[in-house]
Amino acid sequence: MKTTNQKNGRKGRISKYDISFRRQVARAHLEGSDNLAEVAKKHGVTSDRVGASVKQFSSEITVEKPDARLITVRSQGKKE
Repeated sequence: MKTTNQKNGRKGRISKYDISFRRQVARAHLEGSDNLAEVAKKHGVTSDRVGASVKQFSSEITVEKPDARLITVRSQGKKE
């Protein structure tokens, strides 16, 4: 059974980690070259927690990588 979060009235468990820490963890993964497990180890959390933070905050965090290239995938349908 889920409890009600007294701070904001939403249902669900109160997070163990502060929102600023979760954003920091997400940013560390998105902006760095470390994989989820490496970021998790550095921050003392599980890789599942890193993944959840990345999923939650990825739309807020803008990552610019200068050597990133746009790849277009085309359909393998019939040519007309």
